Amino acid sequence: MVNACPQDFRRLVQAYAQVGPELGVSLVIAGGTNRFLSADEIREPERLKLGRWVKWAGWVDSNKLPAFYQMAQALLLPSLFESFGLPILEAMASGCPVVTSNCYGSKEIAGDAAVLVDPLSVDSIAEGIRRVLTQPQLRENLIDKGRRRSQSFTWERCAAGYCSAWRHSTRIAGWTVP
Repeated sequence: MVNACPQDFRRLVQAYAQVGPELGVSLVIAGGTNRFLSADEIREPERLKLGRWVKWAGWVDSNKLPAFYQMAQALLLPSLFESFGLPILEAMASGCPVVTSNCYGSKEIAGDAAVLVDPLSVDSIAEGIRRVLTQPQLRENLIDKGRRRSQSFTWERCAAGYCSAWRHSTRIAGWTVP
């Protein structure tokens, strides 16, 4: 299953082309069409002759998303622009191994519960995909670590952190806050 920004899409499809068909695994592209995804980028799977291997799922309703993650062999999110990485946590909570960027917010969210790859390197992304698809012990380890890691990110903890930061900033500004 893929969730990729347009700038990352071409590299991801090229990486998948190196390993996916050889391993007999389809690439499912989830998400709505994006004004930043060019017609040329949309045709990248066709250009690489991946037609029968690539499935376009379109926008997936949030109620169906856990099932998509549970059926996926991995979430592929080697993004350059992921700020928080909610799809990473959604996949982990659903028991789906994750391949994501070794930089930016993705790295901090994933920690050691994902395969981290260089998002600028097609070969690095392909190797990350290959590892998750061919190493059963690694997959099980990632699933276990991912489930535990996702539990540490709760809305309650997010709200508490926000309130703490807000109180701290108001003290610095000299405001009185309850």
